[in-house]
Amino acid sequence: MMTPAAVRSFPADEGGPLADAKECLIDHNLWLESLTVENKGATAVYLQVFNVPRKLAVAVTDTNNTGGDLIAASHGFLTGDRVTFSGIAGLTTHFVNRQDADLLYAYSTRALALAGDVPDVLPTNNGDPGTMTLASDAATAPTYEEYVMLDTTNAPANQTSLTNIRFSRGLYARGVTAARGSTRIASADLIFTPRYLSGPIAGPTSYED
Repeated sequence: MMTPAAVRSFPADEGGPLADAKECLIDHNLWLESLTVENKGATAVYLQVFNVPRKLAVAVTDTNNTGGDLIAASHGFLTGDRVTFSGIAGLTTHFVNRQDADLLYAYSTRALALAGDVPDVLPTNNGDPGTMTLASDAATAPTYEEYVMLDTTNAPANQTSLTNIRFSRGLYARGVTAARGSTRIASADLIFTPRYLSGPIAGPTSYED
């Protein structure tokens, strides 16, 4: 039996298809049949589902203004992604080259980012903290679908099921505290259950708690 190819892995809870988490990233979606999400918490959660397999609003914890190092633990971005930086002097919206799971360089064009030479965009300061989020080619944030899931005492209204057809490129899902908000839930109260064409296996999925 064929199995889905392995993909990026984040250092979090990857215990299996039933993972208690705050967000979920599915990078390669051809095998995905459906994704069910259950809120096991005591308060309602707003589930946002993006049609791109990238994380959003990732913390940048350190910068280097000579080598161009941008440190963002488990950032989830890929070489060529267009990223908007906030709070980091000298950086606005640029293309990135993924050095490893925690390190990125910024470039002025996608072609330079893909080539991966010495970065031509440098932060102004050393040690600047900030955030980075995915930008589309239209210079806007990715659109998402949003579902409200009530608390666990209101089953089945605490569950949402998604089908593969709308997310053929992969998906990123996160629980936030308010409608159209960006603050992630504080506790890992979501149970993500992906079901694949070959069965309910763990598959190419990463979970973040």
